Amino acid sequence: MLETTANAIDAAVRTPAFFFAFAAMVLWEAAAPRRLTVRETIRARWQVNIALFLLNAILLNLALPGLAVATAAVAVERRIGLFAWLDAPYWLAFVSTVLVLDLVRYVSHRLMHQVPLLWRLHRSHHSDPEYDVTTGFRFHPAEALFVTVTGLAAILVLGGPVLAVLASEVWATVTSMFTHANVRMPARLESALRRVLVTPDLHRIHHSIRREEASSNFGNSFVLWDRLFRTLRAQPIDGHDGMTIGHPDYRTADRLRLRSLLADPLRA
Repeated sequence: MLETTANAIDAAVRTPAFFFAFAAMVLWEAAAPRRLTVRETIRARWQVNIALFLLNAILLNLALPGLAVATAAVAVERRIGLFAWLDAPYWLAFVSTVLVLDLVRYVSHRLMHQVPLLWRLHRSHHSDPEYDVTTGFRFHPAEALFVTVTGLAAILVLGGPVLAVLASEVWATVTSMFTHANVRMPARLESALRRVLVTPDLHRIHHSIRREEASSNFGNSFVLWDRLFRTLRAQPIDGHDGMTIGHPDYRTADRLRLRSLLADPLRA
């Protein structure tokens, strides 16, 4: 019963949050872009990025709807996980669950850059030669599966509140679009936000063609982890207007096609 209710809540909250955030970022990009975009590439890029999003949605979200929230519901109902054993106060379990799940995303992301097999799954994300809100959709299905399984394992280990997992999932969905958005904001606001959150200017550096810059700023939502583990880079070497986005192995049309990206994990 709790699992069914959790799935209904997940669908009622996360889906509207996704569409609202996507529409807001698209409008913001149109009104105040951070970098000039080559218009001729938008159609081809969006076709690939949205196709990958739909493929992942079909494989994971439609086939297994509300999986993270349902897993949390099962853990709570059967008293599985750390917080059930500790009988922790609800507020502590809630805050800790949101923070730890964000840390798990940071660790997973960093591992995908450091473990060759995982990098094969992740490099499609860095193949995008430009940077906008749809770049946040550009994930290979194998990577999406890896991230999902890692997150589910963390949820079972923690056994945190169902609403905390839902909040974490919605937060991750919205912030992924925000951090990948090609948006300009007032310098003072951006400077204030980056003290706590990963901003588009910070995450854009991670998509630089320079390897040393791509090996920094792994955080998904909170900048805390990059500060703590010393992977934070404040500014790109060439500046935001001068930096080159993408990966050196993905500069031709044939390497950027959908079928090529789907075959990516099979390449050495």
